[in-house]
Amino acid sequence: MAEKPKQVAAAAGTSGASTAAAKLQQETLFWDSIKDSGDPGAYKAYLEAFPNGTFAPLAKVKLNAAEKNAAARERSFEAEQKKLEEERKRLAAETKARRKAEDEARRKAFAEERAKLAAEREKFAAEAEARRKAEDAARRKAFAEEQSKLAAERDRLAKEQAALAAKEREGLAQERAALAAKEKQLAALTSPAATTTDITTTLDARPDFDGRPVWAGTEWKLVGETGEEGTLSFSNDGKKYTFDKVPYGSGFIQCEGDVDPKGNLSPVECDTTFNSEKTLKGTVFQLDFTSHGHVGSDVFHNRALEEKVLASLLSHPTGPKYLTADQIRALVSDNEMEFPGKRSNYVIVKFDADGDLLAENDRGFTDFGVWSVASDGAICLNFDNWNSAQGYCSLLTISGNTAQAYSEP
Repeated sequence: MAEKPKQVAAAAGTSGASTAAAKLQQETLFWDSIKDSGDPGAYKAYLEAFPNGTFAPLAKVKLNAAEKNAAARERSFEAEQKKLEEERKRLAAETKARRKAEDEARRKAFAEERAKLAAEREKFAAEAEARRKAEDAARRKAFAEEQSKLAAERDRLAKEQAALAAKEREGLAQERAALAAKEKQLAALTSPAATTTDITTTLDARPDFDGRPVWAGTEWKLVGETGEEGTLSFSNDGKKYTFDKVPYGSGFIQCEGDVDPKGNLSPVECDTTFNSEKTLKGTVFQLDFTSHGHVGSDVFHNRALEEKVLASLLSHPTGPKYLTADQIRALVSDNEMEFPGKRSNYVIVKFDADGDLLAENDRGFTDFGVWSVASDGAICLNFDNWNSAQGYCSLLTISGNTAQAYSEP
């Protein structure tokens, strides 16, 4: 019974030794994990856990050193912060000073640029004014030169117009003399037994004659006794007339009325853009134009139409009568006639007094050519393309007041 307490004590000693070893092992592991950290908090935690531990004295030394190092770091941080603050203030001051200097420099440069621009504007204005004055002087000089040239040109034109007027008057006089001679010749051809070539007397002797088909659809350029000009035209049935007078300057003068079978014109008051009254009367052979304003009055003779009418008076009571060569020329010059067509129903031929012709058939085709009168009284047409450019000749007859290409019955 006495040996049992010894066994219990021995067992208890063994158990305590095992616990102390485990505690030392735990302490050692803790210390090894913090001993080189330099962290005051870690050392304090060790001392709280093992106040009387194996490494407690060393922990206290390291704690003291660590706290000193922390204080030193804090002081160093504060010093660094102060240094940074001073540097920031210095940089701010430098930036402010630099901005101020830059602003001053910009203001100075802006003022200098404005002064430069003002000087440039003044210079440009002075140059523009000088240029304008020079251009005005040049224009005035050019205008004066142009006016001088125009004055010289007006003088030249006035002299030329005077010379031309004199030449035209001389030409008109010669033309009138030629027309008078031709009138006498035609009168001799058309009325051998007559003692006068007056167209009115001749028409009065033929109360049955109607001359309107002769002048129907024709147009005549007339020159008055004072040299003024006008155009006389007739409707297609020859019963209406229009006289367009060429006025001085702009505007128009137009007279319109009726024509009786003997060629008498109905007296009319003309349409015009002028304020004064214009009237026309007379016959198709002589137009009496009267003006009550600054546009001059005049008398217009139409001797060429007289010749055509006298030629058409060569009718024969028993049938058609051949026309002579001179009668044909007087009849067809500046007039038109209808001829039978070979490949169409008819051909309208317009005869120019200079010998040219223009032909158009009922199908709308046209051709040019020349015309002439043979010695036997045949009228010959030479087309440029039609009829294989071969000549075509036909005698002309007149029956009543109708002239036509003659064909045997």
